[in-house]
Amino acid sequence: MNSNTVHADASELAHEWVDAYNDQDFDRFGALYTDDVAYTVRAWPIRPRR
Repeated sequence: MNSNTVHADASELAHEWVDAYNDQDFDRFGALYTDDVAYTVRAWPIRPRR
């Protein structure tokens, strides 16, 4: 994988993330994360259930 491929993959991921969030499609938004990632919004200090 070269740096152009990595950049394209990162750009595609970023666009998908923004689109899913803006569409309020939180199933699609959540699918972009692996199980070992915690998504935190500092404006709403809600802790995920464990």
